[in-house]
Amino acid sequence: MSCFQLLSISESLPRRASKGVPLSQLEGVSSGQPMLNEVIPLILRAGTLIAAEAARPGGPRGEEDKADIDLEVEILLRERLLRLQAGDFWGEETGSALTGARYCWVVDPNDGTSDFLAGWSGSAISVGLLRDSEPVVGVVYAPTSPRGPDCISWESGMTGLLRNDIQIFPDLSARQLDAATVVFVSTAAKETLIYSAEPDRSVAALRLR
Repeated sequence: MSCFQLLSISESLPRRASKGVPLSQLEGVSSGQPMLNEVIPLILRAGTLIAAEAARPGGPRGEEDKADIDLEVEILLRERLLRLQAGDFWGEETGSALTGARYCWVVDPNDGTSDFLAGWSGSAISVGLLRDSEPVVGVVYAPTSPRGPDCISWESGMTGLLRNDIQIFPDLSARQLDAATVVFVSTAAKETLIYSAEPDRSVAALRLR
């Protein structure tokens, strides 16, 4: 599961699962997920920059789908993530430096820039680490979601996911969409009805209101 897949299911997961276990009580996280322990605090700190930009008098700097804060956050993340694990880097704002290294960081510093600039909350920092082209770490953090800061993370070897320091065990394998299901797509869906389909799975993207 990549960090971008984590983002796509975030609205389906509970904020505090009944089976949740605090991060401090997870033996696997404290000893078995050392990279995640380093990455999460870094992304939370970057999130404070986005939150401050969202609250800036006069609104965030930028226009259309380009915000000044996106580049600033990515430069910060690029430098510090590569200190944690040297390798290649692919970024939404600063571009790619691909040499065929075993590890590669993949970063979108502010997924949802257009909506962010329009004053909508919920944009997210998305960070993934690939090893031999396979995801081994994923963190998605929305510092200004309508329900408050929201961080979903995963590292290879973990059982379940972490959501806001709580271990959760989502199982969407048997979930079926029906006429009562609301599928969150984007704010643009208020204007346009979109249909998409995946192999062996039909997905109706409903108009958001």
